[in-house]
Amino acid sequence: MTSVHFAHPLALALLAVAPALAAMFRYGDTRRRAALTKFGARTAPHRKRTAKRALVIAAAALMVLAIARPVESAATAPSATGDVVFLLDVSRSMLSRDVVSNAVPPAPNRLRRAKQIVGDIAAQIASQPGVQRLGLIAFAGNSAVLCPLTIDLDYFRETLDAATLDSVTRGGSRIGDALRFALNNGFDDVRRGSKDLVLLTDGGDQDSGPQQAAQALARSGIRLTVIGVGDPDRGIEVPLSENDNLPFIYNGAAVLTRLESAELRAIGGAYWEANGAFDTAAVVRRLAARSGAGGTETREEYYPLLLALAAILLAVECLISERSPRHDTGSRNARRTVTAAMALAACALPIRAQSAAEWIRQGNDAFAIHEYEIAATCYRNAAGIVPASPQVQFDLGIANYKSGGYTAAAQAFARAAERATDPNLQAKSLLGEGNTFFRAASAGDPSDAVHALQRAIDLYSSALSSDPKLQDAAYNREIARKKLEDLKRQRRSDAAKDYATSSMRREQPATSDPNEILKDAKQQRAKQQIPRRGVATDW
Repeated sequence: MTSVHFAHPLALALLAVAPALAAMFRYGDTRRRAALTKFGARTAPHRKRTAKRALVIAAAALMVLAIARPVESAATAPSATGDVVFLLDVSRSMLSRDVVSNAVPPAPNRLRRAKQIVGDIAAQIASQPGVQRLGLIAFAGNSAVLCPLTIDLDYFRETLDAATLDSVTRGGSRIGDALRFALNNGFDDVRRGSKDLVLLTDGGDQDSGPQQAAQALARSGIRLTVIGVGDPDRGIEVPLSENDNLPFIYNGAAVLTRLESAELRAIGGAYWEANGAFDTAAVVRRLAARSGAGGTETREEYYPLLLALAAILLAVECLISERSPRHDTGSRNARRTVTAAMALAACALPIRAQSAAEWIRQGNDAFAIHEYEIAATCYRNAAGIVPASPQVQFDLGIANYKSGGYTAAAQAFARAAERATDPNLQAKSLLGEGNTFFRAASAGDPSDAVHALQRAIDLYSSALSSDPKLQDAAYNREIARKKLEDLKRQRRSDAAKDYATSSMRREQPATSDPNEILKDAKQQRAKQQIPRRGVATDW
């Protein structure tokens, strides 16, 4: 869709200067004519003076329009891409069963019901056209990213199945903090057709400001969908654990929980309840609707043309002489000066396109002699002039990659892939971005390396989707998968060694003196006989 508008419409009020100039010129010409008549002098032809005044007024009007900055904007269709991050409540209250538990088979608890809903939604989203990325965050008293944004549905399901109460380190239900955590850690800076956050919880917030957090999400262009899990009409006992149905006792009474539907509706965003038959298709339709955030906008500025026309009109006004040709001794030099000025103004119009091409040429020359930092600077200058060019962004990404600036390279490759219409260039851009994350995984610590390698694998898969013949992407993906498996195996081995070492330390006595060992045992039994006080906890 194309539209023309003014960037500074209030500046159009300055057009009042045109009639003011006309009135001033008329008043001045009248006074001048009266003075010349009084002294008996001959006045200049009236039509020349009128033409000069008209040119000045027109030039002033054009300069005012240039100040208002007319802009022609053309918006492209939103990208057929989307990111959906699921925010899953793993607090203790999610272990409650809102249906009689002696049914055969036993009814799932709220957490299992929520995970089932997430899996169904994810499967339908992954089948949508375009590149869809899914992420998973678990929260209770604090939050943790279980699955960063990925297109690998199997990996997403694996992390979803592994989500338990132990996925976070603190109990409670701080929904507002979880929303802010998802805003800062769940999404990246890549432009997408839509970005959605799906919250699955039974409510019970601990005064963490979820409404303010939801407003921050909306300002960032992230749509919020809330799915309430549980029964809003009946309180259910909170069990001790997933495998122990005995009620959790606090202050001598069983803790009851219910779905806080009114509280969740007040957060904002679309709201559904999953206490009965759940309409998964309705949620998927909302998530599949594009917000338009992934569309690009091209802008064409017209103020340079208006300024050039104003300069031409003023130059023509200077060429019109009020004196007769016999006495106009300086007109010839004036015409030469004005002609040169007009030539310079005409030459200034194509400077923008020439400068971009010149920066690209200089960048290519620097790249050829391995001066990658200089090449990156040249390409960056060219990108500032032609920001919509995917080829310039791709060249900038390669130069940054060669110079070791992997973060800047990943950003440039992402912009190139987003703006490219050629599948081959898009695939190469995704390949380059994947290589930057692979490099980051090799240089970072092991905890960040897992996420970086998974992101690299996703990008290699996207590159193959754009160009199945790109063998480098297929080869690099296999290398990244092997390295990811080796890293996970090493982390499991290290964790087992640490556990074994800590267990041995706990089993070994601190001293070999029998008296000291007997004394420690008596003190330990005395501590166990002291009654423990309950600690206030939100379930």
